[in-house]
Amino acid sequence: MRIGDSGSSLTRILSISLNPNGYIQNERSKNKMDIGAYAPEKVAFIAYNLGIYESIQKFASLILAGKIDSSLDTNKIAELLSETVTFYDADMISQLINTLLGSNSKSPVGRVNTDEVNYVIDQLKACGISLP
Repeated sequence: MRIGDSGSSLTRILSISLNPNGYIQNERSKNKMDIGAYAPEKVAFIAYNLGIYESIQKFASLILAGKIDSSLDTNKIAELLSETVTFYDADMISQLINTLLGSNSKSPVGRVNTDEVNYVIDQLKACGISLP
């Protein structure tokens, strides 16, 4: 199955097919993902932490480069943020999340692995969200 029409950028970013065993096969990364294998709370938690990490990384790089100061208006800051490039991978994010979870033994999410982070990244990209 192809997502979007043949000319859409979403189709070029991610193509998904369902194999006979009920797995989604992502042609970009060749990861097998069981439909519904991850609890919605865990997917949301991972996506939230991806957003937090990306925001912190963007703001920090702009502040350290001296591009953000008290004289800038919010539109200019938003423009700078949209132009700033970030870097992370699934392994890095899973380690950061697990470090955060390690300090909270009552967390309902439990440990996060690289495959789960890759799954969330692929789902976000499939929805058209631009990620590194």
